[in-house]
Amino acid sequence: PLPERRDLGDPDAVDAEALARLERSVGRIAAAVEGAGAGLVVASVPVNHRYRPTPHEWDPLLQVTEERRRQHLAMHLGGAEPGVLAELRAIGEPRIAHPCSVADRAWFQERWQEARDLYDACRGEAKYLRADDRINAALRRGATAVGARFADLDGATRGLSAHGVPGYDVFYDYCHYTPRGNVGVGHLLAAELAPALHLPATADPGEALAEFEARWRGRDTDFLAFAGWVGVSADVTALSALRYADGRIVHDRGPAGSALAAGFAGNRLRDRGSLADLSWLEAAAARWCDALGLDPSLDAVSGNLRTLLSSPAGPHLRTAAGVDDPLGACPAGQPIWDRPGLPGVSDI
Repeated sequence: PLPERRDLGDPDAVDAEALARLERSVGRIAAAVEGAGAGLVVASVPVNHRYRPTPHEWDPLLQVTEERRRQHLAMHLGGAEPGVLAELRAIGEPRIAHPCSVADRAWFQERWQEARDLYDACRGEAKYLRADDRINAALRRGATAVGARFADLDGATRGLSAHGVPGYDVFYDYCHYTPRGNVGVGHLLAAELAPALHLPATADPGEALAEFEARWRGRDTDFLAFAGWVGVSADVTALSALRYADGRIVHDRGPAGSALAAGFAGNRLRDRGSLADLSWLEAAAARWCDALGLDPSLDAVSGNLRTLLSSPAGPHLRTAAGVDDPLGACPAGQPIWDRPGLPGVSDI
């Protein structure tokens, strides 16, 4: 674990050495890039300005139920219930005396400039010597020194977030992106790289985000119910569960009998499948087929099934399906792949 800043013997000396090493590293990277005949683009590092190491940002509340957690998290996506906001705005002194707790209080009470300043100040406390303004300034200096293009990805990411403070609308934790964050930051980076690579202009990041949000609205693409957004890997599901469920790994199986439940069951079965035991892959395909029969618009499920059919297991699965076009048959509600003896989620 990284030491707390207060536990360092001479934190200023550690800062200075770390930043100097970072700038020297950019120089060494530039030399290697030049030797390979390539060009160098150095980007600043976006991070969650609202992150802190205490368990939840709603720590000021004395009692938090699972339902209330979901409501608080929904606030980051613009869907908070009025009662939740009123409760948070009424908080007096935070229960935990941490700089980010004070910043949270200012944020919930809509004192935006104060909250921005407090979040910037507490980032060093949340993750000592992780990406902050000092680190990104050192990256800029290193890029300038070697004549490399510098892309202020951190600054651009602030523009995607409410009041210029990237938080859980972009990140799961300190630095891992949510699906929304991947879309936004990916398009921001593409916009920076396009001119360097002499490529056509890319889609506007704001328009890309609006399209993403419209496409996935109602599918719980972030936070606790992320497992409901079919097509994700178990490790990302675990990451969100660890962050938002007090350390418990919680699999969201979706409403019983729903397309999401069938889709996620297919994901879990696929994780167990292999060419050595194709029955798990058949079972995954059967559940994904069920999901598409219930909701043909689940692109993530059809994408998973398409990938599986084009894998080395594809010929076996196509033969087992008994139809020429499995991807066409599933949305029509044809129950293919199901046969006696296939494993189920309860066998995991």
